[in-house]
Amino acid sequence: YTEISNSYTLLGDYDRSIQYLEKALALYRKNEDEDEVARTLNNIGYTYKYDGQYAKAITALQQGLVIRNKINGPGFHASKATLVDNLAEVYLAQGQHARAVSSYQQAIQHVLPGFRPISDEENPTREQLQNASDKESLLTYLGDKARGWQAYYIADKDPKNLQQALSTLQLTDYLIDLMRLEHTAE
Repeated sequence: YTEISNSYTLLGDYDRSIQYLEKALALYRKNEDEDEVARTLNNIGYTYKYDGQYAKAITALQQGLVIRNKINGPGFHASKATLVDNLAEVYLAQGQHARAVSSYQQAIQHVLPGFRPISDEENPTREQLQNASDKESLLTYLGDKARGWQAYYIADKDPKNLQQALSTLQLTDYLIDLMRLEHTAE
């Protein structure tokens, strides 16, 4: 059902996409497969976001987080990062820039053990990037955070927000160099 749903999403037929995701969700719930239930709720939330149904998107994504917390506990865990990142995408689409940036920051924290910033302006250190086990996901979430800062700047014209985007993008550039180095060393 999920692959059929993905095709309908690509076609822009969000109602049909949701119908297939709901079928998948019912099946996973019947089989008590909590991991797939959380994953499907993430897909439902993201599809609602594409369709502009932000309240439904937030509800689905938050339900997915509740399940992830039940599976993995309430702390930071990589399995929660996509849900949190997708919540940030909804907030960004709604023009809630501060909330979006904060959620992007939380997604980064979920995939980067030991990164516990005091504020959303803080980025991981280069050493933390070097030691990251999932650099690909980290790159995605850092890039999303930078995009959030850029949107924030466009909305309020505060140069501080553009500077935050720039410093975050510089960090993504460093991370790409690390990934390239690791790849060529293999």
